[in-house]
Amino acid sequence: MYEIKYDFLFCLLTYTLSFAALVLFCILTVKCLIDIFKKREIKNKIIKFFLIFVCVTGMILSLPFWFAGLSFSVAKTNEEIESYSKLAVKTAILPSVKSYMYYELGNVYQVFFEDGKKAIENYEKSKEPYTCVNLCTLYIYKRDYDKALKNCSDAKLYQLTAINYLLQNDYKQALNSIDKKLQNSKNANCTDYAVRGFIYRKAGQSVLSDKDFDKALKMCPKSEKIKNIYSNENYFDELYTKKRNKYKKKKTITINQSDRNIYVY
Repeated sequence: MYEIKYDFLFCLLTYTLSFAALVLFCILTVKCLIDIFKKREIKNKIIKFFLIFVCVTGMILSLPFWFAGLSFSVAKTNEEIESYSKLAVKTAILPSVKSYMYYELGNVYQVFFEDGKKAIENYEKSKEPYTCVNLCTLYIYKRDYDKALKNCSDAKLYQLTAINYLLQNDYKQALNSIDKKLQNSKNANCTDYAVRGFIYRKAGQSVLSDKDFDKALKMCPKSEKIKNIYSNENYFDELYTKKRNKYKKKKTITINQSDRNIYVY
């Protein structure tokens, strides 16, 4: 849906250039010191100082990416991940980078800690367009339906928009939302049909409900999720109550390699 602004190649290039800047900075600094020690005068002073300035600027601008990288490659505990991720935000100077690092910190709280409150706080500080995807689900968990609807709509997540209305017992709007997703049958999946079937059943339209559930079960005959939606009258209420309780508590975890693979640049 959205392209990641700073992908792996960008980060790799940033690390390479910043490391090169560090090496060049050290070389120039040593040469300047040697010139001062031997002749008390620095040769090509303007050029050397300009290059040193460029190197320092490059290293400072790259710091957020180093800290963000360390949080996923070196950190072993939740405290270390949180600490490195916060440093990535604090050391970001450019507004666009700071915005992205807030998004990254929001992901840390959502993916690793399941701390919905802090995830929302950081996503809200980010100006990245794709934060609306995460905020859509988190605000549903929080039962802040107005903000959930706004973010779900901005992200064009029609299924979640429909579920949002469903949780508010607004079946008309729920159907309007899921119909937008089902207008193009090529983009529809079995869950879309199951959600609409569930809404139809709640709205008292059993014939249309059975028709959609038949489609869903034919598309995904082995799906336990579809079967649960079909058999449980309170499926979505129970699901989002569990999600809400889950995201109200911060987990204490130790990160291993498989966990890091869940979320990387």
